[in-house]
Amino acid sequence: MKDEKHKMIRNMIFDWSGTLSDDIMAVYRSVMGVFRRFGLESISLERFRQEFRLPYKDWYHKYIPDANMAQLQRMFEEELAAFPRPKLYPGVKDILEYLENKNINIVMLSAHVRGEIEAELRDSGFQDSFLQINAPVFDKRKAIREVLESNSFRPEETAYVGDMLHDIETAKLGGVRSVAITWGYHPKELLQTADPDIIIDDISELKDLV
Repeated sequence: MKDEKHKMIRNMIFDWSGTLSDDIMAVYRSVMGVFRRFGLESISLERFRQEFRLPYKDWYHKYIPDANMAQLQRMFEEELAAFPRPKLYPGVKDILEYLENKNINIVMLSAHVRGEIEAELRDSGFQDSFLQINAPVFDKRKAIREVLESNSFRPEETAYVGDMLHDIETAKLGGVRSVAITWGYHPKELLQTADPDIIIDDISELKDLV
């Protein structure tokens, strides 16, 4: 049975990397490529998933305190270009089509490279599905209210779907429903520490919110 408090969701704000796009390995290997350029040893994927945080400037600073963001971003994009373009996670196409058919407004808020996002959307045929693509946004907490206002979204009718602690924090600051997904960058047990409104293990569960 659908939860009464979820019936009025009319708008969904999506993160991209790790939420809709299966790009974890490409991003992890690209970040490790940046590490190598600075003479640093790689860390394991498991450690990366536990440690990685947004804004990633703060996370990088722990390992590379003297690097500037422009330099890090350029290196990251160079490393990323060496990998095949990621695909959407299974079920993403179905849920995007479902939301469109339900006339749900869909917006993106992502820290990822905009050109990469647009290319993946073209590959999958969803380049026209999003009302707005906000990327790259390095600190989404500072952007969430502007996203709501620019799209005339009422917070009580809006859900934010993401895979990291930063996404949950962003949703709470915007006064929207926080939906944490468990197949992305941060593991489920880490997401639970931020007390999201909802945790889902399958993207099809979003159907229950609209």
